[in-house]
Amino acid sequence: MRSKDSINGEVMVLLGCAWAFLMTPLLIVFNILVNGFVFLTLWNWFIIPLFESAPELTMPYAIGLGMIVNYLTYHYVSTEENAVHSILDWLGRIIIRAGTTLLIGWVAAQFI
Repeated sequence: MRSKDSINGEVMVLLGCAWAFLMTPLLIVFNILVNGFVFLTLWNWFIIPLFESAPELTMPYAIGLGMIVNYLTYHYVSTEENAVHSILDWLGRIIIRAGTTLLIGWVAAQFI
């Protein structure tokens, strides 16, 4: 007969897997939307003023272009074994990367 601690541990592993299974698609969509927003914002800050004939992007185009750029570039791979920590790590990286990119872009745009 298994101990209560063993069963609790198995339940926690199962809950962690379910959390990862549910959160991964949501984080992918969130990542795509955030990347599109950042791409759109940087486009409007830098490309439009530099090339006056450049078209303004809409969010769907920015999302598509962001997905192309994301597809062609390096991707972070988590070494975290715990599924919940891995997802939280990924979410943190999305937010920090987007915020840092926008902050640096905004500072650079102030000098244009």
